[in-house]
Amino acid sequence: MAASEEAVPEAVELDVSGESRLLKNARVLSNIIYKLTLKFFGRFFLLRRRILVEVNFYTRPGCHLCDDARLMLKLVQEDISFEINEVNIEEDDELHEKFMLMIPVIEYNDKIIQYGRVDYATLLEALL
Repeated sequence: MAASEEAVPEAVELDVSGESRLLKNARVLSNIIYKLTLKFFGRFFLLRRRILVEVNFYTRPGCHLCDDARLMLKLVQEDISFEINEVNIEEDDELHEKFMLMIPVIEYNDKIIQYGRVDYATLLEALL
């Protein structure tokens, strides 16, 4: 090998977002492992916990984000045992004023877990 023919590292292939394919695959795999770990250990620890968990779900009729959040709550409910207390904010002026721009709102132990767009991992982690 001549001096001018030094080993040049191969170019890293980037996707449209500028992220390397290897980094993207590692991030996806890490996310999957995280969710599976939460799912397994969540079931294990919650089988031992006998406290009834209640989640307040603030919603109103005709809200498509509320429909999506309701489905997400039911998915999490398959992995964790808890009760959903659905509250229509239009039936209470104080709740309507407090949550009208935030719905759907999911509250647990008097703390807002999520509002607006709701995702599985955040709900699961908050309820464990």
